[in-house]
Amino acid sequence: MSDWEQIAPLLRPVLRREADQRTEGAPDDAPVSRAALPYLVERVVIDRAGAVRFVTERGIQDWGVDADTVYETARMNMAELAMSTLTAFEPPNGTGVMEFSDANGESYVGSLPLIGGWLAGVSARTGTRPLVFLPGQLGMFIVLGVTDETLIQVLELADRQYDEAAQSLSPVPYTVDERGELTPFHVQPGHPAWEALTRAEARLAVHT
Repeated sequence: MSDWEQIAPLLRPVLRREADQRTEGAPDDAPVSRAALPYLVERVVIDRAGAVRFVTERGIQDWGVDADTVYETARMNMAELAMSTLTAFEPPNGTGVMEFSDANGESYVGSLPLIGGWLAGVSARTGTRPLVFLPGQLGMFIVLGVTDETLIQVLELADRQYDEAAQSLSPVPYTVDERGELTPFHVQPGHPAWEALTRAEARLAVHT
């Protein structure tokens, strides 16, 4: 069995802050990353028992594959988890908040928004435009049936979790666009939550 065949099932995608990719040393030893969302990048880790390390350019060269194959494989390894979590979603009665914790960092549930079609699937199952929050590198929470008033409340919740996270990621809400792709959630000036959302966007920009 080749090194790539051994490594491929262990790959997982993760979101990290753009600033976190600035590392010292040889370029080949730096973790590979690609743009994912404003101020956030997608990386790939090798998930071994008791040890997780980032995929580097040198590693990709040694495996004899290209970067696109590494990213695609990492996302495919999340497909089973993505499908199993979809069954938890139903049309909400009012505004609903669903927490997905990952206290030990082993489930990578916070990477699910990267999986193509997953958040669009949540939207289809619930009949809503879901919001996903990723305050820390572990876990996430999903908001269904948000209103103008409850949006302010969930932004406050995300802000607190962002402050409390051991490794903060983003206080900004994300959703799906018309094509079903992951995108930041925006409101127009004059919206009740515009100031709170603008403040969250500024915090993300400053902290990166």
